[in-house]
Amino acid sequence: MVTSISKPLKVGIVNFINTAPLYVPWKRRGNPQGWKTLTGPPAALNALLRRAKLQAGLVSSFEYGENFNSYIIMDNLSISAKGAVKSVILVSDIPISQFDAVTIIVTPKSATSIMLLRIILTRFYNLSYGRHYVFQKGDLEMARLRCCPYLSIGDEALILYHANNYNYIYDLAEIWLKKTSLPFVFAVMALREDCLYEMPYEVEGLYRHIGRCIEDGLSSIEDIGRLMASKMATNKIGKEEIVSYLKGIDFSLSTANQEGLSLYLKMLHEMGLLREEPAIKLYGV
Repeated sequence: MVTSISKPLKVGIVNFINTAPLYVPWKRRGNPQGWKTLTGPPAALNALLRRAKLQAGLVSSFEYGENFNSYIIMDNLSISAKGAVKSVILVSDIPISQFDAVTIIVTPKSATSIMLLRIILTRFYNLSYGRHYVFQKGDLEMARLRCCPYLSIGDEALILYHANNYNYIYDLAEIWLKKTSLPFVFAVMALREDCLYEMPYEVEGLYRHIGRCIEDGLSSIEDIGRLMASKMATNKIGKEEIVSYLKGIDFSLSTANQEGLSLYLKMLHEMGLLREEPAIKLYGV
């Protein structure tokens, strides 16, 4: 059992509503002595972990796939969905079946969702990248000005989903489940593997801290939903919608979730979007 933290430990956590069952209890408990927590969108945390500015981070599954030789995944946390998740969506005024030389504006905040959309369009809808569609990074305003389909994630996507102002709203996790019968893993808690040898006690402490925070969070979903609803009041998303949303997220890294993650990474390798097929390396105590 870890009794002290002797070295600094920097941990990154995505600051979206879907991480509230981890982040809210973490804030209430406070950082153990010597730890520092950074928040940001997945793409920002991906870059920090890659450059060793963090020792661990809740990062996109694609980031793990690209750099799996340097990382190991904590086996007690993920952001996963078995079916519609409502916060990773493609909005469009034309159906996917009519895409032809379409520019899709994609949020730069999550590489995993961009690559999931690439799989869905290419593998599941038989559309060719470069012919039927191309991606351009941008934001919602750009997509609206250019009348383009838009890939949105996180709190912004949740707002768009409930506003329902588009002819078509495609939930990417729902499509993935229908085509693969597996959950989709959007994010994992990745640890720089060298920390296992340099900071073994701190790593064990992080693992246990995550477990306690998630346990607290899942047992107080109603309270967390109320707190998040107060921050989303201007967007007319109430407590009931947020609680329903959070209950639709699986925060574990179950066997089924691991299978979904493996299939996603395998498909990306087969499509030439990853140099090699990543192995799923897990840390647990």
